[in-house]
Amino acid sequence: MHSQLRILILRSDNIGDAVIFTGALRALRAHWPQAQIDLMVTTPVRPLFAHCPYVDRVFATHRLLPWLAWRHFVARGSWAFERLMLHPSLRRWWYPRHQLVIYPVSAPIESFLRAVRLMPAAEKWGYAGDQLRLYDLEYEANRPENVFTRAYVNPPADRWQHEQERTRRFLQFYGVDPGDLRPELWLSRRDVAFAKHALSGDSPLAFFIGAGSVLRQWPAAKWAELATRQTVTRDVVLLGGKADRAIAATLTTTLTNAGLRVCNLVGKTRLGELAACISRCKVVVSNDSSGLHLAVAAGVPAVGILGGYHFGRFYPWGDPQRHRIANVPMDCYHCNDACKFGDWRCVRDIPVDRVLQELAAAAASAPLPKPTS
Repeated sequence: MHSQLRILILRSDNIGDAVIFTGALRALRAHWPQAQIDLMVTTPVRPLFAHCPYVDRVFATHRLLPWLAWRHFVARGSWAFERLMLHPSLRRWWYPRHQLVIYPVSAPIESFLRAVRLMPAAEKWGYAGDQLRLYDLEYEANRPENVFTRAYVNPPADRWQHEQERTRRFLQFYGVDPGDLRPELWLSRRDVAFAKHALSGDSPLAFFIGAGSVLRQWPAAKWAELATRQTVTRDVVLLGGKADRAIAATLTTTLTNAGLRVCNLVGKTRLGELAACISRCKVVVSNDSSGLHLAVAAGVPAVGILGGYHFGRFYPWGDPQRHRIANVPMDCYHCNDACKFGDWRCVRDIPVDRVLQELAAAAASAPLPKPTS
């Protein structure tokens, strides 16, 4: 019976969220060892799961929402194709056919809720109730309680609990043993070879200077001060996205002039290459971004520079002696990205001394054993 079961897992969120969820894939495969498990993620995230042993196929979400692909690549601003694809006679040909669809995102997006509603699956699991973001749903039918056959309601009192604990309770609600939810990575030989070639230094210190929003980025001057004052190593690698290249170029010049050996890889790596580079580092210091969670998944000590917007939800997971945080508590924590000051001073004002303290502790921590399948 299990050999006939087809399951679709939909993760429509960003890189860091998807990395945090990797341990749950291990639990789901253990629960359904003979099932066909398909995973849908956003296009930028897809390379992370190319070698995942817990899923059979990995698709981009454009496969699930054809009108998004049409509007993005062909007819921007037009919803005509969407209206066509919503026709009942076409839906059954387009949407993948699974017995069970799981949308394990606690703050779901209406377009994906609608897609799940339209899919021909007997069972549909997801979150309902108190959400961490507010949505003005265009259609009442797309409310989570109207989409899922069974829905886990996260208690309002737990709205700021860690995302891993939320996932643990979600799985337990559906009868799945979560086991060890520690995140993990699956690196290709090509990515490992790239990292070995790019990072000639022995276990450098990594600075992940990028973030999804410039307001979540610790100031460049503080990164420079941190690098010149730390005593972990003289080898520093800068990591981040293409949008961070200007800051990285300035930092490279400053740190090189200070006598540090700097490898600037900002905007120069694919996602798998980035993960492989992080796995070769001694410690990773990161803004609240994917670099923080990639480090945890790679088993590398990490220091997260965290503001108060959703404080508590996205700590670096695991041993707090090994994966640490640097912050400056304020009475406006949990603003959920609606900073009343407009300058996110909860990030900007984190002192260098605090990050230095956490960095020293993380560097001195003992190695963490790798998870077993």
